Amino acid sequence: MTRLHLLGAASAAALACLSSHAYAQQSTITGGGSTLARYDYVDEFTIFNGNTNGATFGTYYASGSGAGQTAFLTDDLSCDANKVDGNNGGACDGGGAQGQPGNTVDYGASDATLSASQISGWATFTYGQPAAGNLIQLPSMGVGIAIPVVNTAVTKNGALILNDSDLCGVFSGKLTDFSQLTLGQGSVTPTAGAINVVYRSDGSGTSFLLTNHLSAVCTTGNGGNSNITFTATTSFASLFQNGTPPGNFIGESGSGGVAGELEDITSAIGYLSPDYTTVDPNSDALVNGEKSTLVVAAQLLGKTAELPTTK
Repeated sequence: MTRLHLLGAASAAALACLSSHAYAQQSTITGGGSTLARYDYVDEFTIFNGNTNGATFGTYYASGSGAGQTAFLTDDLSCDANKVDGNNGGACDGGGAQGQPGNTVDYGASDATLSASQISGWATFTYGQPAAGNLIQLPSMGVGIAIPVVNTAVTKNGALILNDSDLCGVFSGKLTDFSQLTLGQGSVTPTAGAINVVYRSDGSGTSFLLTNHLSAVCTTGNGGNSNITFTATTSFASLFQNGTPPGNFIGESGSGGVAGELEDITSAIGYLSPDYTTVDPNSDALVNGEKSTLVVAAQLLGKTAELPTTK
């Protein structure tokens, strides 16, 4: 039995091609990761499972990109399952059948690529090259990040138009009140008030995608639009001194956690998958089973205000 050596933000179609050789070897393909892309994967896996008599995809554990990477690299499915179910405090079991060479994790879905050290370490990882062969990272889809806004004056998607300087200021802690935003032309004027910033506290590919953008557009120093230097990272809090964001920042695990927090507070900005907002009219992602009521800001790209989509 050979573990499928696949990790990346991989589409189901690509996974199907790469896993075709394993149909006679195993009945269920297991793994998880990205919460941002969870619905895309689940839909694709359902279609795949309905059109094959061989291996099928089991439960997709929406554990977050960081946990998905760890589960894959250590071949420990509990890293995914516990993060979702809450067992063992959400941490990996690190032992038993799920922590031993048993080919328990076939893929990891992540919005962040593996680091150079993870890639080089694959050659000697216990469950890496010696057990599973060559590492494959397969790109799959372009994904958009939604910037949800909680403000009494912002009642529909795209009403608030943020430029890059606004994003840099808010997510670095430089701008702390809605009255400080410079905004794009045509934007509604938000109600003045302190901005609570809700961020991903867990290892997050969504954080990686956001900070990758901010690293390209944010500046520090005299006249800069940011209080910190952004680098692309799955750990948002690590960008701040001692890993501690400013007092108006609130950390939550998973896109669902961010959405739930934003639903419960006033005067806030965050970042998450569009599937957890009213951009997706069919969203039922919240813990209470209700559809999300969150509206999102548009981002000014050149002279055009753009909204994320779920397609």
